[in-house]
Amino acid sequence: MRPNHFKYLISATLILSASFLSINIHARAPLPESSLLSPIPVDERLTKGQLANGLNYYILPNSTPEKKVELRLIVKTGSLNERDDEQGLAHFMEHMAFNGTTNFPKHELVNQLEKMGVQFGADLNAYTGFNETVYILPIPTADPNNLAKGMQILEDWAFNATLADSDIEQERNVILEEWRASTQNPQARIQEQSLAVLTKDSLYAKRLPIGKTDIIEHAPPSTLRAFYKRWYRPNLMAVVMVGDVTVAQGKALIQQHFAKYNNPTEAITLPEVKLHNNPKPMIAVFEDKDLPSNTISWLQKERQDKMLTQTTADYIQVLKYTLLSQMLNSRFNELLDSAQPPFVSASAYIGSVAGIVRSKSALHLTADAAPEQQKSALTALQREVQRIVQHGFTQAELSRAKAQMLSLTLNQFNNRNKIESADKAAEYIRGETEGEYLPSLAWEASSQRAYLPYIELKDIDALARSYFTPDNRIVLVSSHDGDKALSLNDIEQILAQNSKVEAYAEKTKPTSLLNNLPKAGQIIATSYDKSLNLTTWTLSNGVKVSFKPTDFNQDEVQFIGHQAGGFSQLSDEVWRKTHWAFDALTEAGVNGLSKTQLSHLLADKIVKITLSSDETHQGVSGSFAPKDIETAMQMIYSLITGLNHNPDSFKGYLERAVAATANLSNDRMAAFQDTVERNLNRHNPRFHGAYPSATDWQATDYDLAYQSMRQAMDNANGMHFTFVGQINPKTLQRLSELYLGSLPSNLDATPSFKDNGYRPDFSKRTIEVAKGKEPLSLVHIAWGGETTYDRSERLALDAIGHIMTMRLTDQLREEQGGVYSIQAQGDVDRLPYAHFSFSIDFPCKPENSETLIQSALSVLQQLIDKGPTAQELEKFQKARAVGYREQLKNNSFWLNQLQATQKNGVSAQDILTYEQRLNALNVSDIQNTARKYLSSDGVTAVLKPE
Repeated sequence: MRPNHFKYLISATLILSASFLSINIHARAPLPESSLLSPIPVDERLTKGQLANGLNYYILPNSTPEKKVELRLIVKTGSLNERDDEQGLAHFMEHMAFNGTTNFPKHELVNQLEKMGVQFGADLNAYTGFNETVYILPIPTADPNNLAKGMQILEDWAFNATLADSDIEQERNVILEEWRASTQNPQARIQEQSLAVLTKDSLYAKRLPIGKTDIIEHAPPSTLRAFYKRWYRPNLMAVVMVGDVTVAQGKALIQQHFAKYNNPTEAITLPEVKLHNNPKPMIAVFEDKDLPSNTISWLQKERQDKMLTQTTADYIQVLKYTLLSQMLNSRFNELLDSAQPPFVSASAYIGSVAGIVRSKSALHLTADAAPEQQKSALTALQREVQRIVQHGFTQAELSRAKAQMLSLTLNQFNNRNKIESADKAAEYIRGETEGEYLPSLAWEASSQRAYLPYIELKDIDALARSYFTPDNRIVLVSSHDGDKALSLNDIEQILAQNSKVEAYAEKTKPTSLLNNLPKAGQIIATSYDKSLNLTTWTLSNGVKVSFKPTDFNQDEVQFIGHQAGGFSQLSDEVWRKTHWAFDALTEAGVNGLSKTQLSHLLADKIVKITLSSDETHQGVSGSFAPKDIETAMQMIYSLITGLNHNPDSFKGYLERAVAATANLSNDRMAAFQDTVERNLNRHNPRFHGAYPSATDWQATDYDLAYQSMRQAMDNANGMHFTFVGQINPKTLQRLSELYLGSLPSNLDATPSFKDNGYRPDFSKRTIEVAKGKEPLSLVHIAWGGETTYDRSERLALDAIGHIMTMRLTDQLREEQGGVYSIQAQGDVDRLPYAHFSFSIDFPCKPENSETLIQSALSVLQQLIDKGPTAQELEKFQKARAVGYREQLKNNSFWLNQLQATQKNGVSAQDILTYEQRLNALNVSDIQNTARKYLSSDGVTAVLKPE
């Protein structure tokens, strides 16, 4: 999958990227015009065509995952196509496609797909935007008949929806509940106000896809049927098929199911919505005390309407956009790497205005500000803009950006044969709806090598200066600061500042991560599990290294190194003073190098590594490209042995963290979670909330947290590293002995975790939280407690969650129309003690919450009394089997499963016997487990408006 060049965001975390060639920065002769005008070729593996009726199709045989085809139906009709009395009907039609067709009466479509192992919501889905409606249908092909059935479903969605009056009337409440869940929050309110400014005098602000509630409630069924007939036509459609399908097979199926339909005779006018340029800056401030954050959005619209990327010259321009975005983000990240960062976070990207207006691009700068920090945040953005306008960037910045771009493209090119079918399907949706170019990764890799040397520093500086002008500027501030928010006058004064600023000063680049290599240990024992293809070495310092070579991703190794202990070894008092600080420790860098210096030093590597810790274990985890394995091992060694102690870096982290958690106090969802968790843990002195308060931060002791982590890491005895991916065993052996075998250890002391004895309280009660004024409630019903771990009961609780989700969806959504989404889930875990958990969650209208709670509990009681049906069990088994077989070709799955068996002290053979145990599960097991764990009343928590 190609990188999205229009939205290239660089994370503020310690993500380290790499290149595969050096760039010659000397001046070159201009590229010949014939080369610049050559068209971008379509990927030769992709078959792209059009039927006689105008329907487009995309077919790509792909084997990742195996035995699966990703089907998509694209209808180039969205909310912009609606008339005034149709607002919301494009989205309404999307819903009705699942409510009965000629060949699949109501509920039968979902029933048929569930029998294949396709889950409604999780797999089977759809979405409606301003410009299109897209239906998503993954089809398992272990049964070869499934693909034909899937194509019949696509055909029925396109042309054979029944749209019965009774079904339309019943669906109205479901859509209103989706409207409630998606719009009744401060972010949605601000988004609507912002859109009115960003898309001034256009149809976008008047055609939000969710629509108007009065039309959703009262539009005649005949109006919906007329909309379907008018806009669901072959020449506005495309079919995407990616996966276990041949080109000939795909063409035949598309011809069979879609060629027979003609376009309606009714004339239509396609909306062409464009934005006007604004000669003067547009400024607006939106205030809402319930907003979870203060956000500054600075847009610089391009003067010309966006053109499709079709030629080499266009592609080179896209590369310039990407480089500029990367370099801006690097500047912002350096500002964050300070004792007094001017904002909580900041980012830049170039793309469609607000991410939706496809006819106009803009450079977007976004910053989140702490309470009362809006002025410093906007001033910092303005200062960096002036710095770039006055001085431009440096050659070193450009070289790093090119190296990062080439590295990421090489990584994707190396993995080109293992790209997920769903990712390719998404790419072809963009190609159809946005005109995105669709070349091969080989073409992109060779083009970047060929054309990046022609992009000079003066080109990027000129591009930046072309954006940063007063015309076509829009600055929006979303604030919860009340009378301390920026005013329009404040913003104008800051933007008018034009004083001279210092040029960007390039920090001294270190030459190495480690000044001296450690003294290597050695392997003293080796074991091999043939069935798992898993080798385990024991090193002389007590560290174990397990590795499983795979070819699931051709340019990736994932790893976890864990050791027993974790927070459980800290006293209650030390835990109280330190636990919020552990995530901040890596902000200081390693081996005397700051985070910024590390990112510069390792700009030609793809390595992502972080410290990790929880109640029972601590360690390191991450991923890297195989070519960068030695750098990864050096980083592992450095994080464990060379973590910097830098109170100033913690001050910078603290500034951002205090702001972020202060912002959370306004978030009603966060407040709900915090209140519920505090109530459940009311007898646990180690629990201090779901997120820290200002008082918690004041009590946090950075020095003590640093000492606690160093003390835990000073003895690597018992630490177990697991590597999964493209591994060269000889290279891994040499580097494991050098960097992992040299970790400090005490063979006389093996770290362990302890159970501190605190337990959540799930005794029957109701927790009510009043927060915000939105007419939206959240319901959380929970059961839990201590038990004896039983893997069969764990599987049965998972089945109960799956079956309850199906039943609750049928009852509370389809029959009662009371919810848009609902989820039930259960689990049994071993650590830090054996315990079970089960929950039911849904949003709803506040006045309906009690009725829906009783309905949910009634559905659960029916399962307890009568057990599941054989068909429900079969659907669960099929869904989990399909998912399991896919996961067996996934590095993350193997890494997490192997780590879990190591932590829990169970045989890794359990990974291979899952499907056998799944098939052995019966309806009695499920009913007995439900009776055992869910017969008593649990905790009911409800979020309500104030």
